[in-house]
Amino acid sequence: MLKLLKRNQTVAMIGVDFGSTSVKALALSKSSDNYIVDMASEVATPKGSVVDHQVQDIESLTHILQQVRQDFPSCYKHAASAVSGINVITKIIYVDNDLSGSELELHVELEVESVIPFPLDEISLDFEILRPNESDPSKNNVLLSATRAESVAVLAGCLEENSFTPKIIDVSAHALARSHDLYLRLADKYDDDEVVAVIDIGTNMTIFSMLHKGESVYSRVQNFGGEQYTGYISEHYGLKRDEAEKIKLSQDLPLDYYIDVLEPYITSCIQHIRRNLQMFTNSGSLQKVSRISLSGGSALIHELAEQVESELGITTHVANPFKHFHFADEYLEQEHLILNGPCYMVALGLAMRAL
Repeated sequence: MLKLLKRNQTVAMIGVDFGSTSVKALALSKSSDNYIVDMASEVATPKGSVVDHQVQDIESLTHILQQVRQDFPSCYKHAASAVSGINVITKIIYVDNDLSGSELELHVELEVESVIPFPLDEISLDFEILRPNESDPSKNNVLLSATRAESVAVLAGCLEENSFTPKIIDVSAHALARSHDLYLRLADKYDDDEVVAVIDIGTNMTIFSMLHKGESVYSRVQNFGGEQYTGYISEHYGLKRDEAEKIKLSQDLPLDYYIDVLEPYITSCIQHIRRNLQMFTNSGSLQKVSRISLSGGSALIHELAEQVESELGITTHVANPFKHFHFADEYLEQEHLILNGPCYMVALGLAMRAL
């Protein structure tokens, strides 16, 4: 099973996001009216050790997690992480609401066999009853999640090697939906009837997750991200990739970069977003997207949200709930988290599972 923790259980737990450029770890608590960042850690990953959220170099990741482990007190034994990428399937299915537990499991397994190109004994499977179907109250909407069992085992093994107990292996799209939903509520931008396009543009991969009534009702991943931006800089100025990445992060770029490099990348982002919104609207009954919520490294590009809203005519925000959080320790890197909050949305969504 992907989810290994009972929903009403509260433990000291860390959300661990294995990204292509860094491992981000976050621990939360909650007072009566505030979310509190208890601990946070970010450690850079060697290039190629994680590609498209798939672990390629277990030894390197184990070493990185050793550094993360040192940043957290020993009371933090439990961890949540997430799988993502093309091997993860999420789907809403409609199931008769009078099925018993065993009947429901059998129905889900039959559904999985029709959408997963792997034998059942090679996958990890989970499902969650969401709510009655609005069009047919005799059926329940059931969220189905499945991935290669090997992907789950690798993440769990990396955590266990560093004295973490892997309590939850979630799906990145679901973690993003959870953290963006929180952001919208804290920023007073939440409308239960709206469909919100949650778009996380990472280094090599963009995750599209459609949020409706607090739930992820559709998700898709695409091989596109900030690495393309780095490539534009590298090609235009004749630089090596590492040099281009350093210049991109420092923003120490020539005057012509905005027109010759940044504008083409933003145009490419908008094209990918438009295409995926069209795919969603063609996929089912929830057709109108009322709002776009951006995260990931490219969301930090100031002009991106503005141009997405202008080109697509859809209200667009950059998700950053850390502006509304409290911090347990004044020595925590509050400024870093607040400035780079959009990059921590997967880790945040995972850390929220402890609450």
